[in-house]
Amino acid sequence: MEKARVNGKGQIVIPEALKIKYGFTNGMRVVLEETPDGILLKPMNEQYFEKFAGILEGNGNLKAEMKQMKKEEMELEERKMKFYK
Repeated sequence: MEKARVNGKGQIVIPEALKIKYGFTNGMRVVLEETPDGILLKPMNEQYFEKFAGILEGNGNLKAEMKQMKKEEMELEERKMKFYK
């Protein structure tokens, strides 16, 4: 069992071994899911989005569209960071 501490801003540092095991990367979005036992933290990686495949009607390009949206979101965040520097 790994341990972490919550700081004054509500931030938690994920231990290195867990970051590697579950594929967390710098800047990655995560999902916080409330469960009866506590909070479940999941990386929003390719596997996360694959589970949504087929739930919406369309041309079958949802995965490509989601990747494009993610890319655009990351570019917007980078522009914001440059603005505030």
